Amino acid sequence: MICIIIFFLHVFFQVTVWVFGGLLLTYSKVSIATIFRPLGSRALMWIGVMQQVGSFLGAVLFYLIINVWSLLESAPFCPV
Repeated sequence: MICIIIFFLHVFFQVTVWVFGGLLLTYSKVSIATIFRPLGSRALMWIGVMQQVGSFLGAVLFYLIINVWSLLESAPFCPV
């Protein structure tokens, strides 16, 4: 019974963190784009390019951490 409670608390916490993290990233991206908007479409294009480069580098980094160096592993279902 305690495993089920821990599982649902974990799921609730994980979803909450993902939602607030997504909101924070979206707000920061829109704020940066709003600041650079008066500089024209070329500045907005470079903001988009840098966002894509950052996403690519993050994906490569986490691929290496998880699949190559095996620094992260799955936890057991219920450690209690």
